[in-house]
Amino acid sequence: MLLRPELTGNALLRAIATLIAFTLMAAAPAAASTPAQVRSAVKKLSGNAGAYVLDLETNRRIASKRAATKRIIASNAKLYTAAAALDRFGPDGRFSTGLWTNGSIVGGVITGDVYLRGGGDPLFGSASFVGKNFGSRATAERLALNLRSTGITRITGRIIGDESVFDRRRGTAKYRYRANWEIGGSLSGLVFNKGLSRGRFQSNPPRHAAGRMRAALRSAGIRVGTRISTGRTPKNAARVAFVASLPMSALVRQMNKPSNNYLAEMLVKSLALPTAAANPTGGVVPIGSRRATTRAGTRIARRHAASLGGTVALSDGSGLSRSDRAAPREVVDLLRAITGQPAFDEFETSLAIVGVDGTLAKRMRGTPARRNCSGKTGTLSNVSALAGYCITAGGRRVAFAILQNVVAPYLARAQQDRVVARIAALR
Repeated sequence: MLLRPELTGNALLRAIATLIAFTLMAAAPAAASTPAQVRSAVKKLSGNAGAYVLDLETNRRIASKRAATKRIIASNAKLYTAAAALDRFGPDGRFSTGLWTNGSIVGGVITGDVYLRGGGDPLFGSASFVGKNFGSRATAERLALNLRSTGITRITGRIIGDESVFDRRRGTAKYRYRANWEIGGSLSGLVFNKGLSRGRFQSNPPRHAAGRMRAALRSAGIRVGTRISTGRTPKNAARVAFVASLPMSALVRQMNKPSNNYLAEMLVKSLALPTAAANPTGGVVPIGSRRATTRAGTRIARRHAASLGGTVALSDGSGLSRSDRAAPREVVDLLRAITGQPAFDEFETSLAIVGVDGTLAKRMRGTPARRNCSGKTGTLSNVSALAGYCITAGGRRVAFAILQNVVAPYLARAQQDRVVARIAALR
């Protein structure tokens, strides 16, 4: 490979990284490696690097480099969000979005207002967006048909959007709680199509959702007036129809494999909801419950990690904040402990598979790591991370965490790939 003279800046860094990766992969073990070779590869990690590699079958350390020093973990924070969400709600947990009313129902007519009450589902929206892109069946169209199937043909009052299960902060502290494109959506207890409309953030997500719900009701053959609003569902209201989200296992998988920041921030908020909010039949958050917040959710995620023996500093669910920190050994402590949890299979299958899918689809394809290792990547400016599991050539499960700060991510990935390829080749 020759470097073109016109390459400069990031393009030059990418070209150099590609050359290094090509060289490393060409020299990667094709059949077998030794613990000493893994240690050698770990020792060569550059930047402010730390790593820890543990044989989970024997609980013996294979390699370690400054493994007790905390570093920025970037999207490895999603490992903690996923673990806590699966533990709190279970793999089959589903959030619901419902239509509620405190009006009278006579002869197929609801006399009064109807409340579109969000339950924290991050993927409620239209069939053309959440259905097509995420496989979600929690759509406004389906919710309207579910109401129509009960015999309702007319609503005399308003359609009112209720987002009260969450606070009204559209982003995280890093972005002064405003919606931001790095998050990729607008946070809300009632969010329609991720809070996006025609390439822009919706100015009022619950009102926008109410307007789209009104249109869906009309398309389903239900007569409804023109008025929409926002507000809280009255305590004496009853649910008349609902749709349930994708199961938690699917939400976590769609978060981890592509490293979806929006899903991570929505799920970490949802941790502060009552556990009944995600029961498989379409859970209901009690009306008047305390609003769920990012701060409360991260506190629950930290407590869950501590219960498994892993310490972490979290201020969001996605890892976009540079204050999200852990030591490599602490990340491995989480990975080790969760292997004994009921939802381990769903947790592991949420990770990107090396050389196959997600953020690891194009990495380590020509090495023993392909299909034998899975992990969670993490990238910020001057930060790169990779943590996960390998089934080695000898059939043992190994957990690893590599955290590199003050490093060019392109170069760091090549070094990480070298380590993981050697782990996978262990006999």
